[in-house]
Amino acid sequence: MDRNTQQKNRMTRRAALRKMGFSVVSASFFPQTWIACSEKKGILVQKIRENGVLKIKINRQIYEPWAFRSFRPTPNTVSDFYKAGVRLMNQLHSGLNSTMKTPYSLYGEFWTGLNQYDYDPVDKQMAMFTENAPDAYFNIMLQLDTRDWYLKANPEYKDTFHNLVETVGYQKWREDTTEYLIATLRYFEETYGDRIFAYSLLCGRATEWFTGNFINKGDENKPDYETKESIYQRFLNDPSAKLPDPDVLMKRSDGILRDPQKDKDVIWFWKFQADIIADTILFFVHKAQHVLQHRKLIGLFFGYSIWTNNLYQCGHLSFEKVWKSPDIDMIYQPSRYGLARSFSGTSGFQSAIDSVDLNDKIAFQEIDHATNLLPKGAPSFDQQLKNDFESQMTLRREFALTRAKRIGLWWFDMYNGNFASDFFMNDISKMTKIGERLGRKKLKSNAQIAVFTDSQSVHYAPTVTTDFLRLPPETLFRIGAPYDLFSFADISNPKLPLDQYKLIIFLNAFKIAPSAKGAIENTMKNNQRTLLWIYAADYIQDKGNSVESMSKTIGMDVKLQTEESKGVTRILSHSEFAKIPDDTVYGFSPLTPNDDRSLLHTGKLPVVENAPLPSPLFYISDNEVTVVGAYDDTGNASLGFKKHTNYTSFWSATPAIPSVVYREIARFAGVHIYYEGNNPIYMNNKLLAIHLQDDTNALVRFPIKSDYLLEDLFDDKVIEMKEGEGVLTGKKGEMKFLLLKNGVFKP
Repeated sequence: MDRNTQQKNRMTRRAALRKMGFSVVSASFFPQTWIACSEKKGILVQKIRENGVLKIKINRQIYEPWAFRSFRPTPNTVSDFYKAGVRLMNQLHSGLNSTMKTPYSLYGEFWTGLNQYDYDPVDKQMAMFTENAPDAYFNIMLQLDTRDWYLKANPEYKDTFHNLVETVGYQKWREDTTEYLIATLRYFEETYGDRIFAYSLLCGRATEWFTGNFINKGDENKPDYETKESIYQRFLNDPSAKLPDPDVLMKRSDGILRDPQKDKDVIWFWKFQADIIADTILFFVHKAQHVLQHRKLIGLFFGYSIWTNNLYQCGHLSFEKVWKSPDIDMIYQPSRYGLARSFSGTSGFQSAIDSVDLNDKIAFQEIDHATNLLPKGAPSFDQQLKNDFESQMTLRREFALTRAKRIGLWWFDMYNGNFASDFFMNDISKMTKIGERLGRKKLKSNAQIAVFTDSQSVHYAPTVTTDFLRLPPETLFRIGAPYDLFSFADISNPKLPLDQYKLIIFLNAFKIAPSAKGAIENTMKNNQRTLLWIYAADYIQDKGNSVESMSKTIGMDVKLQTEESKGVTRILSHSEFAKIPDDTVYGFSPLTPNDDRSLLHTGKLPVVENAPLPSPLFYISDNEVTVVGAYDDTGNASLGFKKHTNYTSFWSATPAIPSVVYREIARFAGVHIYYEGNNPIYMNNKLLAIHLQDDTNALVRFPIKSDYLLEDLFDDKVIEMKEGEGVLTGKKGEMKFLLLKNGVFKP
């Protein structure tokens, strides 16, 4: 298409927009000192806290944070979600292909060259949305990635979609992309500013700020090592800095752990990769705020910290500085991948979800499950749900989880058709009505358990993320009591509601900064709290790994085990833990790919015969410790507790702790157990949700023996609880979502 035809098409589209009531001004007319057009149009968007929950305020109206998204939005789908009560919608404007090699948007590219834009695709998509969702507001998603024309003009740069970290350090790329970002924001604000509530900045693989896999030499988009080294030097401001050889990037000098002295170069390399991506995000959001001036919200995907064993490579591990930025308002994440999404799973999060709120950001959970209506041939991230019932109950479980956590969500109809039936749309309409009603309630956490994940410790234990970070959140949903999930960076956050917690679990606190250690000693080791440490807590020290430091921090003497071991803990008979079956075992990487992860909560996991032996391993050498478990092969104590004057220290030498063990440790700590079975539960001070996966007559006990009325929000029934207990019944697989009508769930 030549320039004259492009200009003619733009004018035709703009004439149509003027008839619809939009004012249209060319972006080229704006001077460099331009002020946000949103001010001219009189629309102001804010995130506010109402009844303790973060929401979105547009001018004077408050909106619950849920939305619609699709790579293939059609008039019918947009209209269906609008009729279902959804008033916030996402629009992705991109001409690039996804990781599945399909176009992200069928509307096409609008960034056609350096300082060249053809906004016809933008106008067409906006016109479709405004026609079919007349009172909706939009989150405009923009990809900052390099286009083909840009790579041809700048052959020294790499494709940021696949190899983000190779290019983000180049100032010219940042400046050129900033020109695109500012020009595009100006166009959207001047043309559609009264319909836009937010902007999302997307970049890197899957638009989630992932960088490519540097280790996998078979990757067709493997990074250019020489290019990366020049960026490394620039970032460190050290022209003599050398990247470690690719063959040693997985080096670990202490078994599965790294040593800060012996592995210094490797640790710095992976920290650089995470830091430069976080730095790039902060650079662009700050530039965007020059235009928006905080009158619109800014969001992005970032901060996955309980992800797969590739977590150390993806570039997210410096997320805390991004989450704390005042230039960012919203953090997105897909619903937890894998078996967590299945009908027999627990749902869940990719990040330390309660820290998002603690940092005053609105969290959005992306619900992109493969329902039974998934269009034929459409790609899917996970196994497809089998039928209407499985799909309905799994989607209800996600909704109940987000309501219990008081966060936002959007239904992501990825390739159009995933919810395309009256059956599903009626259910989504019911959810929006339930959500509006719950929005008027004062909802807050009633958890007595706080769980901490540590992103920085991943640099020192890169290959065992599944054992220490991915499995525990799923397991903990099955213990019969709620828990809150935080980033270790928030351990000193003054907003942390520490007084409500009786049990604190440190999943992977292998390297603890002095400030965090002080907070633990001064504020957590008191009030008769129980602290549960797992594996090598505080073992990694700057001057060399130290079992002495570990012993001091966890509050009991431990030693290195010299005998080889499979690292399997077997529970011993003990009166205080009699409810744990004597044959319960757990340890390192207990699951093969074909194993059913639901076994995790039973403590009867298969031991993989040819699995590599983990090291280092530790054992309890303290006579004042009450031993609860021991290594199956060496007999050394590997699970136990020690009571101190103001607190109790509990330590497990091995990870992948089963639900049955977590539950009894929680009970020991004084945590109220609402439900004794293995069905997953989610709750806060007013809500209780349970997925009846195996136990379809679930006995629930409240801490106060009073009479309660519970309203089943999905089935419109009232359930009476006498003397603080009652049985929740339903058919197998049914999702129960209950609102407490009198009082609150307060242990």
